[in-house]
Amino acid sequence: MAITKILILGNGPELRRVLSVLESDPEKECVGCVFWKVSDPSNEAIDPSLGMHFWRGTAETLQELIAAQSAKVAIAISSAQERWKALSLLNSLSIIPEVLISEGASVDDNVIIGAGSVIHQGVILEEGVRIGHGCLLLPGSRMGVGSRCGDACIMESGSQVEDMGRLGDEVHLGTRTVVLSERIVGPRSLILPGSIVTSDVESGVIVSGTPASVIESSTFSE
Repeated sequence: MAITKILILGNGPELRRVLSVLESDPEKECVGCVFWKVSDPSNEAIDPSLGMHFWRGTAETLQELIAAQSAKVAIAISSAQERWKALSLLNSLSIIPEVLISEGASVDDNVIIGAGSVIHQGVILEEGVRIGHGCLLLPGSRMGVGSRCGDACIMESGSQVEDMGRLGDEVHLGTRTVVLSERIVGPRSLILPGSIVTSDVESGVIVSGTPASVIESSTFSE
């Protein structure tokens, strides 16, 4: 059985979750981590239990590290905006990131998952789902029949997109949020935890409540 070597590009709590996915997959081996956004890994003690020997370098040296390790790259970043930046970097280097799917996820027929996406334990992807590049679906999230999400989306634990719902690029769904059937959430919008989206959401806003309504006009400063 051929083993795929993986370098993890990331930081923070998502790095530990991605490690768990890799450890449960006999066909993949983590050969180290590449720190995202910090020039010196020793300045940021993300997880002391990993040991500093586990850090191979930073994003600036990613291409050289991949060549030296004969490895592929997985993304372990918890911010939609930062995942988008990581995708842009990888694209500029002609690097296609790995898809990671936990053995505890449920994936129906006719599902398409874009490069660099990570699907964690307990995630449910129903028939005809389409997931863009670099998305992160945390444990217990669900996408209903025929639903879609763009690139670099994040679905927190327990969040749901019901049948034929749509998420634009860089959308972040908070814990236990629900996007009702056929609703559209515009790019770069943030849905706060526990919200229920009953109508379409414009681009770049923060929404909250049941039903969800706009509480801030833009998720990004000019």
